[in-house]
Amino acid sequence: MICHQTKTWNPTSVLTQDRQGCARKCVGGHRPLQTYPMMKASSKDDRNICTQRALSSQTAYIFYPLTLRRGYYSERRSGLTSKKWQKVVSQAQMTEVTETEVKEKKLVSYRVVITGSTKGIGRALAEAFLAAGDQVCVTSRSAEQVSAVLANLEASYEGRVCGVPCDVRLSGDVDTLRDFAGAEMGGVDIWINNAGSNGYSYDNLVETTPEILKEIIDTNVYGTLICSRAALTLMRAQAGGGHVFNMKGAGSDGNATKKFAAYGFSKAGMAQLAKSLAAELKGEPIGVHTLSPGLVWTELVQSGATEFGSVGRYFINAIAETPELVAADVVPKIRAFVAKPGAADTLGAIEFLTPDKLLQKLFTRVVKGETAGRFF
Repeated sequence: MICHQTKTWNPTSVLTQDRQGCARKCVGGHRPLQTYPMMKASSKDDRNICTQRALSSQTAYIFYPLTLRRGYYSERRSGLTSKKWQKVVSQAQMTEVTETEVKEKKLVSYRVVITGSTKGIGRALAEAFLAAGDQVCVTSRSAEQVSAVLANLEASYEGRVCGVPCDVRLSGDVDTLRDFAGAEMGGVDIWINNAGSNGYSYDNLVETTPEILKEIIDTNVYGTLICSRAALTLMRAQAGGGHVFNMKGAGSDGNATKKFAAYGFSKAGMAQLAKSLAAELKGEPIGVHTLSPGLVWTELVQSGATEFGSVGRYFINAIAETPELVAADVVPKIRAFVAKPGAADTLGAIEFLTPDKLLQKLFTRVVKGETAGRFF
C-alpha cells in the first residue's frame, strides 16, 4: 500500500488488507493513497508475466494495477494492457501473505539512475542494485561503452536495465538522460551522481594545464549541479518524490589533497550542497544526500598509484577496496535508508570506510602484516 502521508510503499501494510485488497490503514496509521490487491498466480503462464520481484521462483505474486506502483514495471514496459491485467486478475487466486514472508522476500524495488556507470564504482553499483531486484539506467559519455555494458547486464537482468549516452558536462545530454530514464522506468526513485574526473593527472596546481582543470570542474562541480537539477525536476513531477545522492571523495573532509587540488576542491562542496538543497526542498518528499565510497581501486586511483612513493603504496594496499565489495556494502545501506519513513527529511550520509572499518584495515596491515602488495 502507498501511504497517503509518506507517499512511500509500505510492504508490511498488506496485513491490513482484506481479501479484495481493500486497505484499511498502513502500519503508520495513515490513510492509504493507493492500494493493490495481492494475488497468487495460478498457472505457469501467469507466473511468466508476473513482476520480476516474485516472492519465489515457484510461487509468484503480482500487484494490480502496476501503473500505480513505485518500483515495479509499468504496463508499457511489460507490454501488458489494462484489459490483459484484468484477465490476469480474474484468473488469479487471492491469497494472504504473512508479515514474515513480506520482510523476508523484499517486495520493494527501486528505479535507479547512476551517472558514470559503465566502469569502476558506478558499474559495480549498477550491478548491485540490479542484483537486489531494482531497475537501473546506466550512462556514460561513450555510446559504445553504454551498448557493451547493456548487452552484458541484459544477459542476467533482462528487462530491468536500460541506458543512454550522457556527458554530464552538457546540459542537453543531462536533460535527455532525465527524460529517457523517466520514460523507460516510469520515474526515478534514486539518482546517484557518480560521474567524476581527476583528468587522470596528479600534479601540483601550477603544473596542471587549464584544460585538465576545466575537465575536473566541469565534470565534478557543474555536472553534479545540473544533474541534481534534472533529478529534482523529475522527482517534483512524479508521485512519491525521490532521493539524490552526490558522491563524496578525497577532499570532502576539508583535508589537503596534494597533487590533485582541483579534485579535492570539487569534492569539498558536496556536503554543503546537500545541506543547501535540503533547505530548499524542505517539506517536499525529495531528499538530497551524500555517498562516500572511500578509497576504491579504480582507473582514477590507478592513474596516480605511483605518484606518492612507498607511503602512498602502503596506504593504498592497506585501505583501498575493490568496486564490487564497496557496492555490495553501500547498496543495501542506500536501499534501507530510503525505505525509512521520513528519509526525505533526513540528511543521509552513506559511508563505506567508516572509522571502525578503517581501524580494522590498519590493524590487518600493521599488526597482522597482511594486504601488502594487494593491488600493486
